[in-house]
Amino acid sequence: MAYPSLIILNSLDKYRKYFEEHYCNQEIYTFDKIRVLFPKGAFNHAFYESSSRRQKKKDIFSDKRAQRMPWIKVALADTSSELYCGWDNKRKCVVTNRRVAVVMRDYVVIIQTKAWIEHFL
Repeated sequence: MAYPSLIILNSLDKYRKYFEEHYCNQEIYTFDKIRVLFPKGAFNHAFYESSSRRQKKKDIFSDKRAQRMPWIKVALADTSSELYCGWDNKRKCVVTNRRVAVVMRDYVVIIQTKAWIEHFL
């Protein structure tokens, strides 16, 4: 599957607006028909990273993550993605309400859903 070019915008506000227009205000589905909702608050979680490995506090905007924003939709629609259940790092266990899609060997999109695990029951 072809992935789009990176987007280069000149401000954090423009990246946020792009996210709201292309994700929060759109109906988005995975290749297997799971609807994915993107709340506006997901922007900070998805496009910020921690300045410290120890604190795990997302406090720095990541241009690198934001530039790949158009890839999210494509990754969700990619039938060749490798799919996994999520991992709860605090409890050290698999969580079945998170779906991890890995594409292009190292690009990961994680969604939270209850519907996905029902495919396997």
